[in-house]
Amino acid sequence: MPRTAPSPAVAPLRDLPRWLIAAAFAVGGLWPVYEIFRLAVGSQVGPSEAALALAVAFGLLFVARWDVVPYVLRAVCAAVVIFAAFRLAGGPAAAAAAAVIVITHLVLHRPPAAPALELAFPLRAGSYFIASAGRCRLTNGHVSSPAQRYALDITRLNGAAARAWGLYPARHSAYRIFGAPINAPYEGRVEEAVDGFPDLPVGEKDPVVPGGNYVLLRVPGDILIKLSHFQRGSLAVKSGDFVTAGDFLGRVGNSGNTSEPHLHIHAQRPSHLPGEPAIPVPLRFTGRWLIRNDIFYVPQQSQP
Repeated sequence: MPRTAPSPAVAPLRDLPRWLIAAAFAVGGLWPVYEIFRLAVGSQVGPSEAALALAVAFGLLFVARWDVVPYVLRAVCAAVVIFAAFRLAGGPAAAAAAAVIVITHLVLHRPPAAPALELAFPLRAGSYFIASAGRCRLTNGHVSSPAQRYALDITRLNGAAARAWGLYPARHSAYRIFGAPINAPYEGRVEEAVDGFPDLPVGEKDPVVPGGNYVLLRVPGDILIKLSHFQRGSLAVKSGDFVTAGDFLGRVGNSGNTSEPHLHIHAQRPSHLPGEPAIPVPLRFTGRWLIRNDIFYVPQQSQP
């Protein structure tokens, strides 16, 4: 068992009423889409105003997370952008807007040059949303940490195509991924297995123990895979165990430096130079390089 967890740092969001946080998500995410539509159907819209609205729309499409609200609204936003371009400048502009959306999607999905490690997806049947991932800061907040440059944060979509019932609910159980079984993504030896840290209230973080409860796997090629934020008391492995791909490790929780329940995973290779940071290893799942706003679907029949 690890040492007693220190008192978690309180995130600034906790100082605000929860209804105000939810309203900020709704207004910040959906108001620009409405504004773009209003400009499109209005009149006397200047080129600079139209360009600003379209730029905001592209930012929403490719930078904002689309699991906070139903994921289908992303397609609605894309359709509104194309419609706005058509209303403002005609068919060629609409075609150009559609082409830019496709090209931007392809550019952001360009994988890094470094060889990727092929993994089995660590979660069981369901639709999973990639909340943070990719090779650039626009889609992945982990790139500032050398070892975690290609890390992924994963949530799960519910029946409303959102990661939770509510915009920012307080209950852990409102988040679809909370308690989901986590499987080993590769065969290897359990280097470390840490349990005992609490599942924090949503919005609170523990930067002193950023991984919370976690499992560290050493796999062939001297690569370390870290899976973080396990539910307290759920780990089914211990240091020294050997696991194969698909073995049960534990369940998704909300421990460590996390603002809400999700699974964090990244891989790294030790540096051979003294004082140099670990080398990040890109990850692919069944051949897919994933970035923010991608969905990974695991069919029921694929599970043992």
